[in-house]
Amino acid sequence: PLMNGYESTKRIKEISENIPVIAVTAYATEEEKIKIMNSDFDGFVSKPIHAILLKEKIIELLMSK
Repeated sequence: PLMNGYESTKRIKEISENIPVIAVTAYATEEEKIKIMNSDFDGFVSKPIHAILLKEKIIELLMSK
């Protein structure tokens, strides 16, 4: 990849702040969660991904916009 998720999300938000971006990470430590929530991401799910939890997060973000 040419850039990491933080840089990708920053560029997406420069195009439109209304596009929700969810971080998907295997690093689900409290420190990583704080770093994600202090960045441009709108939410996160940790790996392994559970389809129901991802769906709930997407619905939550779409309903809040």
